[in-house]
Amino acid sequence: MEKIPNTPIYCTENAVKSLVGQYHHSEWNFKTVKTGDSVDIGNGKSLVFVEMRMLHWPDSMATYMTGDNILFSNDAFGQHFAVEELWADKADQCRLWEEAMKYYANILNPFSPLVKAKVEEIQKLNLPIDIIATSHGAIWRENPMQIVEKYYEWSQAYQENQITIVYDTMWDGTKKLAHKIAEEIAKQSPDTRVKIFNISKTN
Repeated sequence: MEKIPNTPIYCTENAVKSLVGQYHHSEWNFKTVKTGDSVDIGNGKSLVFVEMRMLHWPDSMATYMTGDNILFSNDAFGQHFAVEELWADKADQCRLWEEAMKYYANILNPFSPLVKAKVEEIQKLNLPIDIIATSHGAIWRENPMQIVEKYYEWSQAYQENQITIVYDTMWDGTKKLAHKIAEEIAKQSPDTRVKIFNISKTN
């Protein structure tokens, strides 16, 4: 910013607090934006901003570019996964969806009510989305809304009649205990599905 001191910084109110807190330059040219705000970037195109608070940082924000119909989704809809050709449709689909689900479970699941509300908000904006470009992971271009629909599905209240037993073991003692617990659950509640995972061998 020393080289380009008057450059506008478009960000959320929380991002201003974060940047000033880290860099101590409240004089920077901050342009605070909210969901639905936009800026004209020329050639008939605009950037439309969508606040994504706690998905998964307080200052998170997505940006939609009109004309090219690209949603730059920040951390949402991503994976801890790389594809040589960048595109989700070029990835092994089993691996892609496994990574997408794992990412949601590990990063965004605690914020599922916010995910649900944000997906509904994005849908109400009625923006044509041809590409979803995440901050990390494969870029969605073939039916990009499929990952949005999955996020909405994953954000719903958990309703399966299921118990998951997660264990690790050195000498198989804990393994025996885990399986014994599963047996007792099956006796007490035959309709309950029980899954057992050794975390040292299973993701």
